[in-house]
Amino acid sequence: MQTPSKKNLSARYKLDSLHILVVDDSRSIRGLVSEILKEIGVGRVTHAQDGAQAIKLMDPGSQKSQYEESLAFDIVISDWMMDPVTGLEFLEWIRSHKNESVRYVPFIMLTGFSDQPRIFKARDTGITEFLAKPISVKTLVDHLLTVIDRPRPFILHESYTGPDRRRRKTHIDFPDRRISDKKDEN
Repeated sequence: MQTPSKKNLSARYKLDSLHILVVDDSRSIRGLVSEILKEIGVGRVTHAQDGAQAIKLMDPGSQKSQYEESLAFDIVISDWMMDPVTGLEFLEWIRSHKNESVRYVPFIMLTGFSDQPRIFKARDTGITEFLAKPISVKTLVDHLLTVIDRPRPFILHESYTGPDRRRRKTHIDFPDRRISDKKDEN
């Protein structure tokens, strides 16, 4: 399959209005991801070298923010393994934030560890997409466009906060009891 070009993407998407936060402790990975995003037409890319720095950028109440007020991000792309705050801890902070614009931000987890237990842990913590390293232009763009084209309903529950983990709509050949139970209650 062909790598998407800036011209093809800009005809269909307004990527120039996006502001994406890239969080990775590797300067080369931050640079690579940022260059890909800029090349496809993303308007604004901000970097953080770890989860702690990313929290300072996103937290409206942070006194240590290098900005007068927090930055609003449309999407976060973050590595998992970082110190002192990991990508997973950063994601937990996001999903538990009191500010909805922070809590609901789409989160793409970028990691070199793609074994099934880690994928499940990231999913159960509230990632939007999981992207394994090494990345290519195509895989990064595909995950980015999945976030844009197929947003999933957001679940707020005491045991889980994040996008609905069910991606497929399945047909059932029997009455949905949840609907009939609601009718019985009236």
